[in-house]
Amino acid sequence: MLTNNCLSSITPPFANTRHSIFLMMILKSLPETYRETFAMSRFGENTNVQIAQKLGVSVKTVEYRISQALKILRLKLKDYLPFLINILG
Repeated sequence: MLTNNCLSSITPPFANTRHSIFLMMILKSLPETYRETFAMSRFGENTNVQIAQKLGVSVKTVEYRISQALKILRLKLKDYLPFLINILG
């Protein structure tokens, strides 16, 4: 699968390695199908149609997986949002 390749090539926008590791841990905690689809979308720069073709699923399934991954990430990162805004802002 593409999950490990997509995640291993990610360079988070954090200068501090500790924050990069934290972000990677959260991404790796996603269910595999969500993580793979999310990584292909956000880090592999594939369209939903391309992802669906590569994974052999429908575009609706790709959309669902991405939305679920974002929902999980929002929940896990909600306490860190002010901190992330300071770093990225």
